[in-house]
Amino acid sequence: MSFLFILILVHSCAKNPTSLEDFTKTPVAYSKNKIEAPNKDFSIVIPTGWSHNFITQSNGKILLDFKATSQTYKNGFHDQISIQKMKSFNDSKDLQSEIKYITNILKNHFDSNIIESGEIKILDYKGYYFITEITKGEFGKATAISFVLEATEKEVFYNLIGIVSKTNEFDDNMAIVIDCLKLFRIKN
Repeated sequence: MSFLFILILVHSCAKNPTSLEDFTKTPVAYSKNKIEAPNKDFSIVIPTGWSHNFITQSNGKILLDFKATSQTYKNGFHDQISIQKMKSFNDSKDLQSEIKYITNILKNHFDSNIIESGEIKILDYKGYYFITEITKGEFGKATAISFVLEATEKEVFYNLIGIVSKTNEFDDNMAIVIDCLKLFRIKN
């Protein structure tokens, strides 16, 4: 009887995290580097050693684009954190309409599969999240998490994206990326 209990315990503890809640419970320690947007709109924390850059857009839908990238892994892929401050893609007036539009785009136009989505409960801002599986591209087989939040300006949103390649350190790397995204702060 005790052998069966131990076997069940080992099996349940060995389960890999697959949900946002699971990943936020994965304990990780890492060195952090706080980055502030050039226009002081937001700040984010990224892992020390990651490269990063900002691209300010004066036209189009994306107003500010931030990317932070890990070192390249042996398999040739890398992880990335991206923050886009953007005007609504479909002229949505509110967050819920923007989420419906993004959900439709993800389901019908990308080589990805939505694993989980819902209202964000881990940030200080109203928003929604998507966890998707990516099957090809610059990240190889990867998992992406996206948080979509309202900005302080009307019809402007933040899209926070973390993409983590499927390596042996996937669980820890995803927990680190989500922790960084949780530390995102809107300044204005």
